[in-house]
Amino acid sequence: MKNALIGGFLSFLGSLWLIEAGKYADAHLANAWTTPPGRFLTTLFAGGSAPFFLLGALLLVLGLIVLWREYFTHEE
Repeated sequence: MKNALIGGFLSFLGSLWLIEAGKYADAHLANAWTTPPGRFLTTLFAGGSAPFFLLGALLLVLGLIVLWREYFTHEE
């Protein structure tokens, strides 16, 4: 049960960070960009918020992995 709370908290925190990075990119759009990274990632890299976006994605994935493992762990 404790792992489920930790996984849920990590997933929630990662989701919030990703949402905030998306809000930032929406508010400060880049004027020039190339196709491979696109406008969204160019805005994140130019604004310096790419590490926060990547950390948020990492926290979300880590939280989902913890929840996945907790779901399939059968403690009797």
